[in-house]
Amino acid sequence: MNEKKSINSSEQAKAFIKTAKVQNLISQIVAFKSQKKSNKSLGKEIEDLEKFIQVDRQLLSKKITEMIESKSMFVQLKLQPSKLMRKKIELLQEAESVQEKINQIDSNIEITKQYLESEEQTMKQNDEQIQKLNNKINDNQKWLQQIRVIQASQN
Repeated sequence: MNEKKSINSSEQAKAFIKTAKVQNLISQIVAFKSQKKSNKSLGKEIEDLEKFIQVDRQLLSKKITEMIESKSMFVQLKLQPSKLMRKKIELLQEAESVQEKINQIDSNIEITKQYLESEEQTMKQNDEQIQKLNNKINDNQKWLQQIRVIQASQN
């Protein structure tokens, strides 16, 4: 990032030097030196021009900094849609996985209900058979008791 910043700053500084305003200032400085004005007035004009250039350099530096910050923010914003799409895909995959688990649980619930119904039916049949056997045993005991009574009366 710093290399990019220095490259951009260097390119922008070169472009700044090529502007008509700066070229004009350079021409004036050269003209002043060639005219050999008095050292005092030439020094004062050069000092004024240097101050003017310094102010322009500060403005340029500030604008370059703002441009770099803006570019950085733009790059981050440019990446945002792809980040959001990746997150959406992850969530959709997660939702699909959760739905598969829900379907499996629903299937297990249905199998368990069917098993319970089957067991209830088996228990009902077993209860009926036990009741029938109990009734048969009771009937056989009554019949055996009647036979004993008859046998005891014959003796």
